[in-house]
Amino acid sequence: MQREHGEIINRKHLADRQYSGLIGALRKNHEQVFNVAGLPDAMKTWLAWFTANALDRKPCLIVPDELRARTAAADLAALTDQPVLVFRARELNLEDADAVSHESEQQRIALLSRLLSGDFAALILPASAILQKLPSPDRLRQHMISCHLGAVIDPDQLVDRLLQNGYEHMRLTDGPGQFARRGDIIDVVLPSAEDGQPGRGIRLSFFDQEIDAIKLFDPDTQRSSTMLDKIELPPVREVLPDWKEKDRLAENILQAGRQAVRQARANAAEAEPLAQMERMTRHDAERVDNRMHFAALDRWLGLIYPDAAGVLDYALQAETCFFIEEPLR
Repeated sequence: MQREHGEIINRKHLADRQYSGLIGALRKNHEQVFNVAGLPDAMKTWLAWFTANALDRKPCLIVPDELRARTAAADLAALTDQPVLVFRARELNLEDADAVSHESEQQRIALLSRLLSGDFAALILPASAILQKLPSPDRLRQHMISCHLGAVIDPDQLVDRLLQNGYEHMRLTDGPGQFARRGDIIDVVLPSAEDGQPGRGIRLSFFDQEIDAIKLFDPDTQRSSTMLDKIELPPVREVLPDWKEKDRLAENILQAGRQAVRQARANAAEAEPLAQMERMTRHDAERVDNRMHFAALDRWLGLIYPDAAGVLDYALQAETCFFIEEPLR
C-alpha cells in the first residue's frame, strides 16, 4: 500500500470518535492499556498497524502461535513495503551432535541486529519466542563488528573476531554464517532476518591494515557489485561466551556439575547416570577452556548469560507499540 493511501485511511480513522479518543489517550500516556474485543484477525493487524503509525511507533504483535504469526505477517506485508519481521522460537541443543543446523539461530540473531538498528516496519512475536533467554542488547552490541572505508583493522584480528562470533572459515563462501580470506580480501556472508531471503555477501578489501573498499557480492557467482561506505557485521550465534572470562566460566560449569551430582545422589540416582553427568561437565568445561563453540552450549545458558534478556527487551529499545492477541478459548 502506498504511503499516501495509508495517510488517507488514517485520516478517516481519526474521524471516528472512539478511535480518535484511543489515539489521544495513548499520546498522553504510552503506558495505558486498552482492551479491544470482537475483531477478526485481519482487523487486528489493521488496527495495530494504523494505531502504531499514528503514535509514530512500530507495531509489535504478540500472537498465540506460529500459524497466527504467518497470517499476521502476510496481512502486514500488504500494508507496507518495508520489512515485517517474525521472531520465532528455536529448539535448544541440550545434547552433543556432530552436525547441527544453525539456520534458525542465524535468522534470529540477524533479526535482533535489525531491531537494534531500527531497520524494520513491524515485529511479530509468537508467545513461545518471548520466553527464551538471549544475550542482552548491550552484549550483542559488543559483538558487532563495525567496518567503514578508511578504518584501520588488522585483518588477522578481524578473522579472529569472526571466529569468536560463530562464523565458519571456508575456502570459498557459499552460505550465511561463513567467511573466506584470500590475501587482502575477506568475504563474509550475513544471514537474512527475513523469511525466504538469501544471505548478503560482503567483500572487504584491505590495503595493509586499512579498509579501502566494501562491496556487496553474490555468493552464488562470487561477483561483486554495489560499493558501500560502511557495514555492521553481527554475530551468527546466540550463545556467545566471553572468552576473556573462560577460566571462570569453566570453573562455574564444574561447580554446577558437582552440585547436580550431589543432588542426584541425594535422590538415590544410579551410579552410571552420575558418572555420565561428571564426564559431561568435565568435557564441557575443557571445551570452554579451549574456546570451542559446541552444540550443547545451550546447557549452560544461565551461566553464560547471568544478565540474560528476552526479545521484548530489544522491542522496547526499538520504540514499538505492543499489541497482545488473546487466543480463542
